Amino acid sequence: MSEGKRKGKEKAFSPGPSQRKAMTPLQRRETSTASYRMGNLTSGRKAVLKDLGRILVVPLDSFKSTTLHPLREQINISNIKALALRGGRFQRLRAVFKTDPKQSVEHEEEAFQPLSKIFTAVVNEGEKATGQSPRLAFHSLPTKSPVSERTNTSRPDAFLAMVNKKSIGTPPGVQSWEDIAVSFEFKKSDGNAGREDYGRMKRKFCGASIILCGAIHVAVLLAFCVTIENTQTRFWYTCRAATLVSMPFDIMTEPEHLIYFFCALTFADDDELGWDPTTQRVVVGGKVQYNISVQPDEGGILVYQTIRPISTFGADALMGRGTRTWEAIPLSRYGHKVTEPQPVVLKDSWRDSNRDREDTIRDQILNAMGEKKGEAEKYFLTVVAAGDVVIGRLGMKDTTISLLRGAHLPESHWHQLRVDEELKGKIGTSVGLYPILLDEDGVEVLPPGIQHCTHSRVVFAEVGQTIYELGSLSASYGTLQYAREGLQLMHDIGWVHRDVSPGNVLRVGNQGKIADLDYSKYMHSDTTHDIRTVSKFVIHQPQTFRDISLEDDAGFHGI
Repeated sequence: MSEGKRKGKEKAFSPGPSQRKAMTPLQRRETSTASYRMGNLTSGRKAVLKDLGRILVVPLDSFKSTTLHPLREQINISNIKALALRGGRFQRLRAVFKTDPKQSVEHEEEAFQPLSKIFTAVVNEGEKATGQSPRLAFHSLPTKSPVSERTNTSRPDAFLAMVNKKSIGTPPGVQSWEDIAVSFEFKKSDGNAGREDYGRMKRKFCGASIILCGAIHVAVLLAFCVTIENTQTRFWYTCRAATLVSMPFDIMTEPEHLIYFFCALTFADDDELGWDPTTQRVVVGGKVQYNISVQPDEGGILVYQTIRPISTFGADALMGRGTRTWEAIPLSRYGHKVTEPQPVVLKDSWRDSNRDREDTIRDQILNAMGEKKGEAEKYFLTVVAAGDVVIGRLGMKDTTISLLRGAHLPESHWHQLRVDEELKGKIGTSVGLYPILLDEDGVEVLPPGIQHCTHSRVVFAEVGQTIYELGSLSASYGTLQYAREGLQLMHDIGWVHRDVSPGNVLRVGNQGKIADLDYSKYMHSDTTHDIRTVSKFVIHQPQTFRDISLEDDAGFHGI
């Protein structure tokens, strides 16, 4: 298509004022880039900042009530503070440190080493009060970066790790990100709580955020971090919906906040610490795999064991859908062992809570086909099972609302994480777009607030190949023709896919199928969504808001 025709066609589909309510801004993930995934810390810090855009700063009380589960009823913070900090070996917190860290001649890790004594004293008193063994242990002065299932070279200055390890196959003396519940980052320089320059705030947010990124993995739903600058301390938290940081407090004059933090986490259950009880690590043939439970809406539990990852590049960002897909085999159905398991595809993701699950969208599309439903089914993947993830003793759905304990967070204090000046206005490449949202006039607008998510799993019967894997022009062309026909059927009933890419068109047997219906939408729907994160293959330059229309699929539909 010529440049003139392209511009004319775009103009023809330009939304008018009455249509703009349905626009969904596009956003790409910098944490999907090759440099980030290879463990480059410099690239990683920039990627994390770009993806986050901004962080919500909340009061200490809001942070504790939102992210920490209630203390065990036997724990009294005032009593533990009195017993831990006033008895035995030391009289007060400053006596443990001897001097403020900024005045210490030792390296940062050594200057903050007394924190381990504080943790031990607090936990000992908590253990006496509850009669419960602590689930976490304090580790300081790490000499190596914790190992990870993905390339991750970040190294916290200290951390709280599970006493009963979740990781498997880790050599003795080697720590794994799969066991870390809380990371610490220390700076001896003084943090001015009242007035902080942007450069230092940016470095602090970089350090904490990339550590939080390292802590998020397959079986973990959330992560904590603590940053201490001399005596100024902040708590950090992230889940798929939001990254929060508390207002600062002085660890010397207000140690009760740190004591509360230690007690709330050290005596919490595994799922309260963020571990997903429906995902279990196993070793099969010398490789780590996962036994993943799926609870369909109609009831019962199905267990699948992964064979190989198909796609995980979208899961590295702190927030968002965190989609992972595996080829897997069924182990058990409703408590009965599967004797002749056939490979399937298991998709695990966090959809926006105001969106339908992919299997529901598929049913809506097919049901709208009417008499053509039977013909149309061949163009889409077959759903074997689907359901939202259920965790915890109360059997609650795994949502970011439940992870944030249903609290209403004040959204008035967002800290903007500005992109470096030299990167502003730079054209995006195939590695991603910067998180700059533009309206229809090309004017930058603020990103949306907290977008809550629901954790769900869908199992598909077909294990297909993408266009890139076929290695045959005729097979690729035939697959694309099937996709074109399927998209035409969707368009005929007023539906658009909105995420068509070579990675979302699969070859199964001798025909093609359309995958990833998560963002598909009925043209005349008046519902709106905050962010649409598209496949890494689709968009290669900054985009403006656009109304959904057949133009969303037109580039592919015209094959």
